[in-house]
Amino acid sequence: MCLADVSINTFIPSLVTHCVLPGRVLQSMACGIPVVSTPLQGMMNYSQGTDTVIYRALDESFVEAVSELLSDTARRKKLGVAGRDLVTSKGSWQDFVHGFSALASNLVSSK
Repeated sequence: MCLADVSINTFIPSLVTHCVLPGRVLQSMACGIPVVSTPLQGMMNYSQGTDTVIYRALDESFVEAVSELLSDTARRKKLGVAGRDLVTSKGSWQDFVHGFSALASNLVSSK
């Protein structure tokens, strides 16, 4: 896994996927691999206030973001370090469960 230059998450935003925080994204971040993802509420809440994930719609802008990141070693390294630091700072299962529970409660109450 740590051999990749960029990790991508192409989940299509929906009621179900908005709640997710994909394990492969966390694994990539823990390995210092920068991530480009579709904008999912669970992920955006997790990374809120940090420059750790590039969020783009699943269109040409997504491909452009991946391409630009592949050609910019310094930015890849910066995002990778920031992602690793974020996972390390939020890495307990209790934090994950609390965050997921809060997100699920908010989604249920909004419907």
